[in-house]
Amino acid sequence: MNRVFNYVWVALSCILLPYFYFTARIYLYGQKNAPQGYRYPRISDLWVMLPGVVAFAVIQRVVLYFATPLIRKWVKSQDDPELCAKYTKKSCESFVKLTFYLILCSWTNYILKETDWLPWYCGGKFGSFDALNENMPFTETPLYAYECFLMFLALYVYQLIDLLTSGLDRPDFNEMLCHHICAVSCTLCAIYSNTLGTGILVAYIHALSDIPVNTSRIFASMKYVTPMLVSYFMMLAGWIWLRIGCLGYILYRLWGRRFSADLSRFDPFFTVECLFSTVLYGLHIHWLRLILLMILHYKKTGATTDL
Repeated sequence: MNRVFNYVWVALSCILLPYFYFTARIYLYGQKNAPQGYRYPRISDLWVMLPGVVAFAVIQRVVLYFATPLIRKWVKSQDDPELCAKYTKKSCESFVKLTFYLILCSWTNYILKETDWLPWYCGGKFGSFDALNENMPFTETPLYAYECFLMFLALYVYQLIDLLTSGLDRPDFNEMLCHHICAVSCTLCAIYSNTLGTGILVAYIHALSDIPVNTSRIFASMKYVTPMLVSYFMMLAGWIWLRIGCLGYILYRLWGRRFSADLSRFDPFFTVECLFSTVLYGLHIHWLRLILLMILHYKKTGATTDL
């Protein structure tokens, strides 16, 4: 397995290094050529993220403090202390993530729902994909959308720090490390290439689909079958619509995205971004297969835990 991940890290480096390189070129151009009165994202803006990282750490501890004794009463295997503790921990971790995603999705929807940055297929009224890319890289940003996206970055950074400080013994450590590094890298590149519209929409879709995912994981550790089945089919529907349908459409449009003719020297940025996004989209299809296997596993064994 370690050998496999050595190849994964090499492949990631081959994509992320040119991704950051072209982001840096666009960033330098944006700083020098921003129209008068236009505020291009700055590296110094990252300080806004730091209170968010602290806030997510506090929220996690508060949620665990209050939720753990309650969830412990509802999980399976009450007569087995070891299994009970395992299910309690698993369910509480999902409850924390559910809280994070509910906060971020509520804020994002509140900020974008009346703007042209949230398309109808994500719950918006006036949005379209074209509006996300007008006058790149100097697209007009809705009020507080940039700050909201920085909070997504704060969450990804906090999850990476939490993994490196308390998750070293996790069996899926390498997978999660790849996931968090990709999330942080994609967000940073979206910010400093000033493709914020696409970045925040993709982050919103991921967080929105993770709400039923973590709800299902909570009930999978409990002794109540009906809520587990209901949440499972909500997860399946959300995954197909958001991760496969919405992200698939966005990826299709990304392949045709280009800068204006006078900035065509920056177009390789989109090529690298699309290659990276296509690989990640393939993982969403793979995860859909695993989600479908869950119900077959349940039908065969009656087990409600994750595969």
